[in-house]
Amino acid sequence: MRSLIELRDEIKRIYYRFEFAILPVLKFMLAFWVLSVVSGKLGYMYQLDNLGLVLIAALLCSFLPNGFIILFAVVLSVAHMYALSLEVAIIGLAIYLILFLLLFRLGTGSTDSLIIIFTVLFAAMKIPYIIPIAVGLLASPASVFAVMCGLVGYHLLQTVVSNAQSICNMGAEEATAKIRLVIDGVIHNKEMMIMIIAFSITIIVVYIVRRMSIEYSWTIAMVAGAILNLIVLLVGDLMYGT
Repeated sequence: MRSLIELRDEIKRIYYRFEFAILPVLKFMLAFWVLSVVSGKLGYMYQLDNLGLVLIAALLCSFLPNGFIILFAVVLSVAHMYALSLEVAIIGLAIYLILFLLLFRLGTGSTDSLIIIFTVLFAAMKIPYIIPIAVGLLASPASVFAVMCGLVGYHLLQTVVSNAQSICNMGAEEATAKIRLVIDGVIHNKEMMIMIIAFSITIIVVYIVRRMSIEYSWTIAMVAGAILNLIVLLVGDLMYGT
């Protein structure tokens, strides 16, 4: 245990010493990962489906605040949606703006961008269940709103991808049907709602337990959070057949 603590302190010392070089590299890698995921999932505008553009955007993000990674990802996704359908792009942009206003009003600040980014990335990797435990351990219950924004953003992309063929087959006169298809895919998404509820409860419980003055509070918080998250997800699955 002592050796692990010494290793941790040594890593922190090296990081603080070379932070000016390490931080931009980490941000570049994160931005490249995010933009690659967005392009890989959508990719409807072939002009933007370009590795060079992704590299340039990631390089810019490495010298800008974390929020710009989300901004570039939003612009990229809306552009791809526009190539698919103007109506889809308008609805996508409207949902992003609503999420931004919600986060601006209820968010906690500097960590929100990273929480949103990792929520989308982990959801894309099919392992989003790590997020509520990590947020409960490292952040506060107010970060629930950032997690919610990440889940909504991810399921918006999933809705567009899942219905892309149907949208392409619709004519220009079916604009209302396209809009309804995307809105229903997000608002009436039972899987997304169950995940939001489960993650919110898990974050709050993990946060409360890890702040208790007991031995191994962090370990107990992680185990309790994992079990609770599983139970809520299973109950939601049984109730709504997701």
